[in-house]
Amino acid sequence: MTLTTKNKLLIFCIGLFVLNFILKFIFISSTDIGLDEPFTLFHAQKNVSDIIELPKTDIHPPLHILIIHFWINLFGTGIVSARFLSVLFSALAAVAIFLTGKRFFSFKTGLIASLIFTASTIEMFYAHDARVYPIFIFLSISNLFLFLRIIDSGKDKNIKLQILFSIVNILLCYLHFFGFVILFAEALLCLLISQYRVRFKIIFLSISAVLLSFSWYIPIILDRFKATSHGNWIPEPLMSDLYTMIWRFSNVPIIAVTFIAILLFTTIFKWKQINSETNSKFKTLLILFSICYFGLFIISWIIPVFVDRYLLFTSIYFYLLISYSLVNLTSNVKLNLIIAFVPVTIMFATLDLKKGKRTKTNAMTEFVSPMMEEPVSVIITPVWFDVNFTYYYNREWFKYTQHLNDTLKSHSIFLANHAKNIPVLNSNFPVILIDNNTGNDSIKMFLNKTYNYKGEKEFGDGLKVMLFTTK
Repeated sequence: MTLTTKNKLLIFCIGLFVLNFILKFIFISSTDIGLDEPFTLFHAQKNVSDIIELPKTDIHPPLHILIIHFWINLFGTGIVSARFLSVLFSALAAVAIFLTGKRFFSFKTGLIASLIFTASTIEMFYAHDARVYPIFIFLSISNLFLFLRIIDSGKDKNIKLQILFSIVNILLCYLHFFGFVILFAEALLCLLISQYRVRFKIIFLSISAVLLSFSWYIPIILDRFKATSHGNWIPEPLMSDLYTMIWRFSNVPIIAVTFIAILLFTTIFKWKQINSETNSKFKTLLILFSICYFGLFIISWIIPVFVDRYLLFTSIYFYLLISYSLVNLTSNVKLNLIIAFVPVTIMFATLDLKKGKRTKTNAMTEFVSPMMEEPVSVIITPVWFDVNFTYYYNREWFKYTQHLNDTLKSHSIFLANHAKNIPVLNSNFPVILIDNNTGNDSIKMFLNKTYNYKGEKEFGDGLKVMLFTTK
């Protein structure tokens, strides 16, 4: 029986999905839950009404926490369960990139872009991260696919397509506020390119639908924007960060430089040909990438946001641009494939399958647990490390979303960012100081006045346990 073209495509997509899923799943638990992952799981345990109220104190919309809420209610907060959706959507994203490249460029363009995505260490890192970014990436690709469909449709009215585009955009913005950056870039692109202006109305209506769905949320957004505008933990970007981010998208410097050179070559030497094409998708992608990538860099001089996870959605534009450039580098099709084979192979060779958090919180809690069976005071710094510690130390306590701090205090575990925040300690008990890379010695200096410093042990990436005995 001969397979139809549709069946062949389906089998190919399944193969890409399986490849991505296996590569990203096999080491899903090789690194500890850490950084912001415990916060996602901790807040996802709250009831739905409390989760909807979270944006009043958090900078993210509530959709991802709601998804995780229902997921962990079914499968628990274990490490595999926590990261499974990230692996799943990252694998789906690889298929979506392929289908987008195939539909609007060529089969080869879609394939190479998907393979570059698959071999990217930064994509592997976030596939091992129980955060919003893999789902956001998948919906960003869905948005791009539908946007390019709308551009192709011209003046034709496809109501179903427009409704689907608006639904995807609403979900995108409820996952992360950077969804608005994508919508702004698409609207600006329709204004910049004359032949796309007939599509601006569709984009405008979609943005209006998104804003309407956010009408209840606008006061909260404005309040959070005011809080963020006073500064955040992200440093102002350097000019070198423009290259560094591409490096992160490309695994190693040699591939980053190669990709930049190839993209510049295609843009400069083939621009006349590209610009003459009606509805040029390369030009569309290049402008979208430039608006988002360089726009966020400029915005970061006011409100720093130029970090890899916020820029991750621009990687899909970059991979498709590079793939198109490789496929069309010369007039010799076979030579182009040979040239493309080299950087893709190097990316797979440099792919870190175990990429994840370097802090060994689990080993740290196993180290301190026997000591905490005796009367002892424990100080955790910084204060936000409480959920990271509790996730591994006592999963039952981790469920106490309303009174975790009180529970910790009742067991002589105190949170402090500075020595002045330390409560009065029982001088008859030894002290354990858990310091997660604060670089702040004020607490250690304070304890040295009352206790004898016994020693310390490090658990990866600056996480230290310091022991103090009574004098």
